Amino acid sequence: MRLMSFLLIAVTIAAPSARADAVAACARIFEVRLPGVEIVSATPVPAGPFRPETADLEANAPALLPAHCRVSVIARPSPDSRIRIEVWLPSQNWTGRFEAVGNGNYAGMLSMGALPHGVLRGSVIATTDTGHESTPADPKLADWAVHREKLLDFGHRAIHEMARIGKALAAVHYGAAPKSAYFVSCSNGGRQGLMAAQRHPEDFDGIVAGAPARSWTRLNSAFMSHHRRFLRDPTSRLPPQKVELLRRAVLAACDMQDGVEDGVVDDPRRCRFDDEVLRCEGEDGPDCLTDAQLDTVRALRAGIAAPASARLAGLPPGTESEAWDTWVFGKPPMKSGYDYLGTPFFRDVVHRDPTWTAERFNLETDSARAARELSPVLDADDSDLRPFFTAGGKLILYTGWLDAAIPALDTLEYYEAVRAKVGASTADNAMRLFMFPGVAHCGDGPGFSSFGQWFNGTGNPAEDIRAALVDWIERGRPPDALIATRGGEDLWLDPRVNQPVNTLPPTRLVCAHPQRARWTGQGSTEQASSFRCEQDGGGP
Repeated sequence: MRLMSFLLIAVTIAAPSARADAVAACARIFEVRLPGVEIVSATPVPAGPFRPETADLEANAPALLPAHCRVSVIARPSPDSRIRIEVWLPSQNWTGRFEAVGNGNYAGMLSMGALPHGVLRGSVIATTDTGHESTPADPKLADWAVHREKLLDFGHRAIHEMARIGKALAAVHYGAAPKSAYFVSCSNGGRQGLMAAQRHPEDFDGIVAGAPARSWTRLNSAFMSHHRRFLRDPTSRLPPQKVELLRRAVLAACDMQDGVEDGVVDDPRRCRFDDEVLRCEGEDGPDCLTDAQLDTVRALRAGIAAPASARLAGLPPGTESEAWDTWVFGKPPMKSGYDYLGTPFFRDVVHRDPTWTAERFNLETDSARAARELSPVLDADDSDLRPFFTAGGKLILYTGWLDAAIPALDTLEYYEAVRAKVGASTADNAMRLFMFPGVAHCGDGPGFSSFGQWFNGTGNPAEDIRAALVDWIERGRPPDALIATRGGEDLWLDPRVNQPVNTLPPTRLVCAHPQRARWTGQGSTEQASSFRCEQDGGGP
């Protein structure tokens, strides 16, 4: 009884003491003195139910959060800069890791939805708006870019500021610097990750760069080239039913190339399909493509070969999906993704003229101007990653074969350029590329599209790309394959408790390039255990 009483008293004393320590540690944040950095607030948050304040925080929000210190920062690396940064630091059980989150689109918002999950993992985690405020629905999506310093912040400086400030806050809060630092993001966030590896190789030990929009100027030039085609001739667009017609015809020809009929073309590079078989013999109809529509398909297949300032890989047979409806053609009243991103880029960033319209786009002159003036600020094309790799950095690239925004072949091109530049041995020790069949931009699609790329992965390195990166950095185990889940993590994980709710979701093995997953001929084709990785021999 005396022992029980003693333990009860000890726990009663310890709990307030732990809370007091957490409050004191959070208050120490105000001791940070960095040039151009303002600590706006440092708020100790006790453990308990998580109450999301915004829609971004509500998505897949956990029910409970451990105690943490929530810090808001403004960074001003230039007089015209105002970079918002939010950092959450767990009060106990810190793993020694620092995580940073990137942005999609033109940024302009904090990626708040990622922060609770970082704290749950025991990481210090940070996000930034990259120095301006805008939302995806803002018609003036990029008008802030008339400010040169804000363009620099968006291009690369804000991610570096987030890394150095986040690490400094952790060092003061815990009395020790982070042991490892990670960056995980997709799309523009993938570009941000590559920019960090190229310009600030000391910022992160490990980077996951998904579908990286690495050639921001060339990408938007290609967007506008395709969009301009549809403005000149609206009949050249493919309505959704024609995209579906094309998709089904390609699947009939190429779905079984990997020996599995699963509604997905395993490797579109091997798909031999002649779009001409769908040409209308007479009038337009629901089961054929007009000459103008076939011209469009051919242009999408070919990509942009010239000028060099707009060069971008194409979309080979087997990449057709609903993503074409949203990215390429648009679903009225919604603009296409090409128009949505490309028009503001040339109106606000290149020409800085609010009266400029897409009808005035000239591929030769506009793309050349974009490359000349903006590529040094925005493009992450440098393939010389030797400083990053020499510092011990590891890079995981991933892409989906159905990505209609940033062609999978563009990501493959960068991977091969890095290998050529740094040498195959060096690259193979520090870099991996995963190409996901049937997966669209950053995720979704009919394939196996969940592999831990979002905020709330399982934490298992075999199926969570973030955890696989940590395992590589901290335990020296490179990821040579991942298990991907069909249908999304939200279907197979209860986000409130982050535990499996279905023990046998459909899964597929995805092998690091250049290996391919092959069905063993035994077992369910809906289970990753029925597949093995084989070296790509170049044939079907």
